[in-house]
Amino acid sequence: MKHDLFFVLILALSHSAKAEPHQCTFETGAVVETEFPCEPARVERFGKRLIEIYPEVREINTSPDYIMGLYTFAMTSCTAQFAKMTPEEIGVNGEPFFPREMLAAMVKAGREVICPRPQSSSPTCNGSLR
Repeated sequence: MKHDLFFVLILALSHSAKAEPHQCTFETGAVVETEFPCEPARVERFGKRLIEIYPEVREINTSPDYIMGLYTFAMTSCTAQFAKMTPEEIGVNGEPFFPREMLAAMVKAGREVICPRPQSSSPTCNGSLR
């Protein structure tokens, strides 16, 4: 049930992308369009960084599709709506889908790996924001 809700969230996020879309392909064959690139090396870096920050992910699920799902979900931390919030602030609203600490770790890993670096004084988040 949790996984079904999780993928519904991913699909909703994929439709909200406003920039040039990128296609993220799951091992199941599902494809979602996202605002940010999701090439395998970047998704792998995200997964490794997430596990460094929140090792409990190993006990939950480390399948490539699950990590890809977390990666696409973490993309929202790159949007202006969340750019000024700390990972911990965002994590407070993650339950019941994710433990607060896990969502904060996803945001931190996402900002380090996914979010584009600012080209000027734009409000886009990056790994050095918090």
